[in-house]
Amino acid sequence: MGAMTSPQPEMDTSPEPSHMASPTRSTVRHSLLDIWVASHSPNEAEAVASALRNTGHRVRVTFISRPKELREAIEQGRPDVLLCAVDTEGLDIRQCGSALGQAGIHAPIVGIGDDVAPSTVAAAIRDGARDLIPRGAIAQLNAVIDRELKVARQWHELQRAKRESSEAEKRFESFINGTSDPMAYIVEGIHADVNPAYASLLGYEVPAELEGLPFMDMVAPSHRDPVKRYLRAFDQGKLEPTPLPVVLRRADGSTFETQILGAKTRRDGDECLQVLIPATKQDAGDPHAEAELEEKLNVTQARLEGLQKELQTKVEREKTLQSAFAKLKQENQQLLTQTQQARSTQGRDPLTGLWHLQHFTEVLERRFAAPPTDAVTAIGVVELCDLEELPVQIGFETVNRFIGGYGEVLASALPDNALLARLSDNRLVLYLEDANINAAQSVAESALATASETILESGPHSRALGGNMGIREINPELSLDLLIANACDAAASANADGVPSRIYVPPTPTGADAGNDAWLARIRHALENDLFQLIYQPIAALDGGASDRYEVRLRMLDEGKNEVMPAEFIPAAEHGGLMGHLDRWVINRTLEVIKERGEQNKASTFFAKLSAQSVVDPGFISWLEPRVTALPGEQTRLLLEIEEHVLEGHIKVAKTLIQELRKIGCGFVIEGAGRSGRADQLIEFLAPDYVKFDDELINHLPERPEQQEQLKHLISKCNEKQILMIAGRVEDANCLAVLWQLGVNYIQGNYVQEPEVVLSSDADN
Repeated sequence: MGAMTSPQPEMDTSPEPSHMASPTRSTVRHSLLDIWVASHSPNEAEAVASALRNTGHRVRVTFISRPKELREAIEQGRPDVLLCAVDTEGLDIRQCGSALGQAGIHAPIVGIGDDVAPSTVAAAIRDGARDLIPRGAIAQLNAVIDRELKVARQWHELQRAKRESSEAEKRFESFINGTSDPMAYIVEGIHADVNPAYASLLGYEVPAELEGLPFMDMVAPSHRDPVKRYLRAFDQGKLEPTPLPVVLRRADGSTFETQILGAKTRRDGDECLQVLIPATKQDAGDPHAEAELEEKLNVTQARLEGLQKELQTKVEREKTLQSAFAKLKQENQQLLTQTQQARSTQGRDPLTGLWHLQHFTEVLERRFAAPPTDAVTAIGVVELCDLEELPVQIGFETVNRFIGGYGEVLASALPDNALLARLSDNRLVLYLEDANINAAQSVAESALATASETILESGPHSRALGGNMGIREINPELSLDLLIANACDAAASANADGVPSRIYVPPTPTGADAGNDAWLARIRHALENDLFQLIYQPIAALDGGASDRYEVRLRMLDEGKNEVMPAEFIPAAEHGGLMGHLDRWVINRTLEVIKERGEQNKASTFFAKLSAQSVVDPGFISWLEPRVTALPGEQTRLLLEIEEHVLEGHIKVAKTLIQELRKIGCGFVIEGAGRSGRADQLIEFLAPDYVKFDDELINHLPERPEQQEQLKHLISKCNEKQILMIAGRVEDANCLAVLWQLGVNYIQGNYVQEPEVVLSSDADN
């Protein structure tokens, strides 16, 4: 981690930190600003520093690329603004906000990214960012920083006012409680607050016993009329600043003569009567004490008035600042709304010239609302290849120009009724209409080949971009988000072997010669009538120790209670958008089993699969959390398995989901690790609790040295991160011996035990 500062000598001569300065325009421009930039590239931090200095800011920029560097920076100081590139691996907006919050630092976080669609901006703001601005938008960057500095400084001033107000109130309370003069505050004839001396004088042990009681109950009946006149004069603003002789009653019924002195004041924002009883005159009858009484009353009253005036001044200042801060926040929110509206109306991504996803969505909604045609409609996702290292080589701006050029070529090769937009950093999304899915696939293949073979140029740089595409036929029962997610999965499948210019169309399931609609109807019927059951396959520890771990698998039952295998109904459920419903049924039943076994002192750990539909479902966690937290004690022993290709297709969404799962006590497993060759990256980025290796890696393992080498690499990565490993599909003793030598922790498969409806430990009892 390094701090990059301007070569101008005056930068280090600022008399005080910028967050303590007055929030004026000139201060914003002339104070030395500490700007932290969280990014994977130091070039981005340099670009930010240069842009801000060129517009008059005096800045010291600190580059941060890892959580460790953020912690080190926090130990040394605090930022005025933290800029966080949303594509920084391992360091997102939420992590930055959490780290600052734990350190007690109040500093605005502003996101920087390539995708600035309104939905992306909204997501960044929900994560804790004040705004999300596109890379290279210098004018917008300056405007946002000026705005956030003004808000931050107003916030700091408000906090100081609150502290001063609190301190003044504490001094006032200390005086009231410490004085030997009995004192009470009366609101509408009721004791609102009394000090210990007042309570003691009237025979009560603690002040709280008096609060809420009428003041007149403390006055002897013979003196109530003059006291009533006294209080009436107070209400009319005619109260005389002279003592009033009075006879008061103690808690035990005894009475005593004294004098009270009233004054109009405010207490906790309410107008009230302050009643003071001089301690020296509680037993009235000493005529020589009058002068002493008057002097004491005057001194006490003067001090009280001084403290009340100080307190009122502080309270009024706090209210003024709160009002100003609220107005500033409102103006800030209006500006954010206007900015988002402006972005959405522009329609196109300023970095590439391609349509925004929001424009894409709005156009499709209008088309779906039109009368249906005989044409088949499909969603396609293009995943561009080998972009990870390209920004370092040629810069983000050039990469974006290449992506824009690629998109232009692809769009020109598609029919006029097609629509293309930017989905994320390395993905484009398109909409196609054609006679059938095969015709749509043919058109997409031709356009993809044209775009991937075109040499793109920008300044001194030129190259061709490779891309793989997944196509998903549109099902009107599914949401657009889910359709796009399915197309992303298909694109990941097309890219599974890492060869560019591949296209993949998921097959439409037929389900044992029955139509897809018929299978969907059967699945819905089974859900409504509880015609599903779980079966359990043990996961055994290779070291011979007790495991008590099980993977749960789903079976559907027909009307005759015969099992229907997943291969028959899962494809239809995936195509028809019912996988989320099946996931919830499985998890619900698994949690019931966890609870039952906990009550029987047979605590077990269960592994359940989670589909792509649940991964991208924003309501999944809110559904799961109350069910998990309802388990008694420490019975949360659920781990969710997510396929490697699903994680690759939804890496950011999955990262957020995994963080939420851990908050509620659920574990996470990468399933099918090693299928795509990127498992080590996923292990590093997602830090799972377990890694379950791809079945193809385990199949015929003793006869295939190349698979053993690949497995050794993944095992080394897991050991480095202290992640437990599971090998499934273990079918013979030879495979078991190799896995034991390699150091795998757990095994699963028919060689260990076939899946059963009854848990093995139950069957053994």
